[in-house]
Amino acid sequence: MAWSSFHATGSRRLSLYLIIGLVVCLAFAVLMIGTWSLDFLRRKLTAAAGESLLIEAAHVADVLTLQLSERRNDVLLLSESPVLQGGSRTQQQAFLERIREIYPVYTWLGITDSHGRIVVATGHVGIGTDRSTTKEFRLARDGGGVQWSDVQADELSGGMEVVGLAAAVRDRTGHFKGVVMTRLNVRQLESLAVQTIEWYQKRTESLGELEYQVLDEAGVPFIDSDLLHKGHVNLRHMGVASALLSGMGMPGYIQEEHLRRQVPVLTGYAKIESPVGEELVGWAVLVRADLSAVLAPISTVVWRAGLIGGSLFLPLVVSLIWV
Repeated sequence: MAWSSFHATGSRRLSLYLIIGLVVCLAFAVLMIGTWSLDFLRRKLTAAAGESLLIEAAHVADVLTLQLSERRNDVLLLSESPVLQGGSRTQQQAFLERIREIYPVYTWLGITDSHGRIVVATGHVGIGTDRSTTKEFRLARDGGGVQWSDVQADELSGGMEVVGLAAAVRDRTGHFKGVVMTRLNVRQLESLAVQTIEWYQKRTESLGELEYQVLDEAGVPFIDSDLLHKGHVNLRHMGVASALLSGMGMPGYIQEEHLRRQVPVLTGYAKIESPVGEELVGWAVLVRADLSAVLAPISTVVWRAGLIGGSLFLPLVVSLIWV
């Protein structure tokens, strides 16, 4: 009788251990599958967010490219204008003032004579100044087409940050008469970039607060969501991966570490080019989101799955042990 009772108790314990073992194995299998699934979901979310940031960076680049291309065409038309080619100084002055009024994106417009001396200018600013030794005058005179100068503070625009555009003015016989010069307000370009990104962010709130930068040819941000650090660092010299990759031409995205906050971020990048592929000024656009914001939906899923799994698994184990 005692032996039968002992044998029965042993059988029950063995069965209990087997059941607990099966439950543990099942839980382990579920955990492994869940881990694989979460990693798969993480990679999918990262890729989707990266593609989205890439597209937005390219969109901002397209907006700025269009603006620059339109202004480039303006300067070409100005250089071919009969008023600038053969009008009086009074007519030329009135003409440039009118252009400045119609297009407030220009902070200053002026014309030099064939020797490089400014003879007409909006607001009469800079008249008499010798520009013959400047790069923009020499390139416009000798190279043809529209010449660009990168972002810089300009004395003719009261110290404002501008982009310079210049083109040679020639009469109908091709004789060089001077150079028409314009200054494009960088803040107007910044306004276009910010509006584009703000509109995008309203549609993608899941990515959290976005950061953005537009780099000049050297790699220094002249448009930056971080106003305190705008223009104070060279991201390419500091080895920021997205800044280095953006100079290679092809748009893309990369996971990297934030330069200041030392947290993982996802950055989309694109280079500013004209519609026909002609390089303008070598600028690049970066649009950045914290990786924690990108992966926030996974954290929610893990937390909820843990609660549900715990509420099912723990009572089962306790009931088996109790029995």
